[in-house]
Amino acid sequence: MNSSGDLFYRYDATGSGMRTITKLLKPPAISLLIAAFLLALPCLAMADEERVRIGFFSDIHFERPAKEGTKFGGVEIDGSLKADFELPVLAKSTVDAVAPDIVFDPGDMTAHGETREYEAYRDWRNALDVPVYPVMGNHDRQHNSPQLPYGTGFYSVLGYGSATRVLKLGNLVFILVSEDHHYEFNSLDAAISTQKFQWIENQLDRFSDSDNNIFIVEHYPIKETVAWSDSYYGLGGFYMFGSPGWFDWWWAPWKRTSQEWKELLEKYEDSVVAHISGHLHLPYGWKDVPEDREIYGYGDGDWKVENVGQFVSGKEINENPGDRPPYKLPEVYFLNIRALDYNHQAASDHEPSAAVYYADFAQDKESISLNAVDIVTGQQLGSYRVETDHPIDLGDGEIRFINSDLGIRSKEETVIITEDSWFKVKRGESGLVTFQKEWAEKVTISGVSIISEGGRHGRIYYKGSRDGGKTWGNWTTMRPREVNVLQIRTYFHAGKESDMFVEDVKIETR
Repeated sequence: MNSSGDLFYRYDATGSGMRTITKLLKPPAISLLIAAFLLALPCLAMADEERVRIGFFSDIHFERPAKEGTKFGGVEIDGSLKADFELPVLAKSTVDAVAPDIVFDPGDMTAHGETREYEAYRDWRNALDVPVYPVMGNHDRQHNSPQLPYGTGFYSVLGYGSATRVLKLGNLVFILVSEDHHYEFNSLDAAISTQKFQWIENQLDRFSDSDNNIFIVEHYPIKETVAWSDSYYGLGGFYMFGSPGWFDWWWAPWKRTSQEWKELLEKYEDSVVAHISGHLHLPYGWKDVPEDREIYGYGDGDWKVENVGQFVSGKEINENPGDRPPYKLPEVYFLNIRALDYNHQAASDHEPSAAVYYADFAQDKESISLNAVDIVTGQQLGSYRVETDHPIDLGDGEIRFINSDLGIRSKEETVIITEDSWFKVKRGESGLVTFQKEWAEKVTISGVSIISEGGRHGRIYYKGSRDGGKTWGNWTTMRPREVNVLQIRTYFHAGKESDMFVEDVKIETR
């Protein structure tokens, strides 16, 4: 067990860093059968106990549709361990063996956010035969080109009514956050706007008043909370181009977002149990240590975050401060779900793998154990204990949608996500934006207010659904009545003298 509490890997005795992974079970088919039996044992032990099993996986990165002779689409790997069409089969077999009641996915379902990639994820998700609740990651929105669709497939192909939303199961509250961002390799991506942070704080304020256990699920880790989380990609290799901080300007929005998260989590640390994220494609058990030079022959040196692993307890960090960051964290858990797509993983000299995670939430208990199961060997890699803030109350055992934030369903290239406001249109240009929002109950739309400066918007068009987005009415300028999912669209026109900045769009209901 390393100092961060991770039990997932054995290390050799020759020094720091991850050396070899002990494989206890080698043939995947046999291993998964054994895993299914072993995973059933806790269920048998809990036969007289109420519990809900929640699964987690992240970053599968579907890149192409299924080809002849394969069951699912291909993912973004290069054959370093298994063929790109084989990984989804292994992942599904492991999910089936774990047998969760629901699953959360911290994002990067696709490689580029293209429609066919969302279709591949949809086919795989549907085959799991378990409800899956994802958020969008950086690959799911316009990944590295402004010409790509802006996450439209999340709504149109996967059929989700909202991308940032609240779900509730008894006194378990899950706040799922999909960040808006500008396409990568241009800068100013990976930020949460002021209006979205305000929405998140409103939810925290609402659900912290009673004995709720709150979990936040988003794609990006928070700076300094997991191994190598001192840079946006979690790849210290960017520092080989220069001295420490050479790329710091690039990650400025993410740093600001991380600081705002820390301030918010510290304010609500008595009700927030954990922040759950994905994104970092690193080997299991990797621990950020001083002078780590093993991955590709270089690391982040000793000037950044050190001595944290895959899972971090803010309370443990504060009780045992070191001489390098993180010196202080909100007293919640930071749980990073490692990528299913292992091609992005560093440490090519180590055998890559991936895992599906699960935890049993049992009635009246005050802790859960987060377990990881290797998708290749079927081996249960270990367990990490997480204390809840209040005894778990499962209610009737059903998970329910509570509310959502307004999200961007699609936008034109001229509409640019900004660091702090929400988006802008460059001076002299126009851009069409379509938004979507979901409610738990049917509402009647009474109006729309747009908070902006430096420009104007055009006529607002509405489209409503009364069945959760399965069927839709036509676009109209008339405000819909008795709908539970709404789309609105309008053009934003910047003046000739300055850019137009949009701070917020508010839907008024009655």
